[in-house]
Amino acid sequence: MKLILLISLSMFVITFSLGQSETIFFPLETIDPKKNFDDINRLDSILENRRVIGVGESTHGTSEFTVFRHRIFKYLVEQKGYTIFFLEADVSACARVNRYINGMEDDVKEALLEIRLWPWLTQEMLDLIYWMREHNKIAEKKIQFVGCDMQLIVDDKLELGRIISDTNKINTVFSGVKYPYNDSVEVLHAYERWNELKAELRMNENMQIDTLIEISIEQWFEHKLTQGITYNFRDSCMAANIMNYLNLFPEAKGLYFAHNGHVAKAIYNYRIGIPRKVAGYYLSEFLMDEYVSIGQTTETGTFNALTYQNTGYEFRVHTLKKSKKKTLEKYLVSFDEPILFCSLEKLEDKDNLTYTEIGALYKKSLEGIK
Repeated sequence: MKLILLISLSMFVITFSLGQSETIFFPLETIDPKKNFDDINRLDSILENRRVIGVGESTHGTSEFTVFRHRIFKYLVEQKGYTIFFLEADVSACARVNRYINGMEDDVKEALLEIRLWPWLTQEMLDLIYWMREHNKIAEKKIQFVGCDMQLIVDDKLELGRIISDTNKINTVFSGVKYPYNDSVEVLHAYERWNELKAELRMNENMQIDTLIEISIEQWFEHKLTQGITYNFRDSCMAANIMNYLNLFPEAKGLYFAHNGHVAKAIYNYRIGIPRKVAGYYLSEFLMDEYVSIGQTTETGTFNALTYQNTGYEFRVHTLKKSKKKTLEKYLVSFDEPILFCSLEKLEDKDNLTYTEIGALYKKSLEGIK
């Protein structure tokens, strides 16, 4: 796929300046992480003095988006002292990869598979992980690979098994808790058993679990047991987990790797009429000017996504349709630049531009919802 645009959406990022004059956009030379940083140096005015930089993507299945994030993270690490790679994946799910990049001998592909979410199970992600490990061999300040999500419980169960030798006890805690977690009574019973195990762990110095993992497990149970509207819950947890990490390590600075819809400083209003705050919005509330976010989109090419076909979901390659009038992609492609970094703050009529956003599922769901 040819990357047509790299953009910074107006809802995501402040206007930046080059020298003494403001600029709306400028071209970048490459997405290749092996190239020098001469062009990215021009972003210094928006990357300086940040603790977290969100870098998103308009689809979860586009190679170039991950490759560019590799490049910008490498720049942040080598030029700005960043050490944390926050990923839109569960806290426990990323623990094994983190041990690998910090020197533990392991099968890296098996470690990556524990993340489970297909958008991250790619060669591009492996290349990034390989680079992190090589960097950490000689670096004084080590990179950490940190999950900030809380969607699954199987990851926590697996990680607890590496801490607690009594796997029967862990299996007892989570017995009966299976996807799609629609048996709230069984989840409640599991939560009661978890509280008993947690109290036991706190009394045993040889079986201490990571604070962030414990918080993530609590979040999962709260999510499944909360009645009523929970649209903001997952994003609020991702932001909280990032902040929990930063509070534990006050000198840390990180890149937040997720979909555009999560890194945005935005509140979305869907047809249900209930506003949804996303993780980037919460982060901007917590960090204020220390948070900035960059969205990525494209006007042509292909992407991967799960697609419902008759009896279930299939993993398929899709071709982007040509952008329509009054879309962000249509407007920016008119500048005829293969890679364009743009701030929309100064663009006229920006509020009337729509933009592409495709998640992990494409086209209709099992319930027929597109």
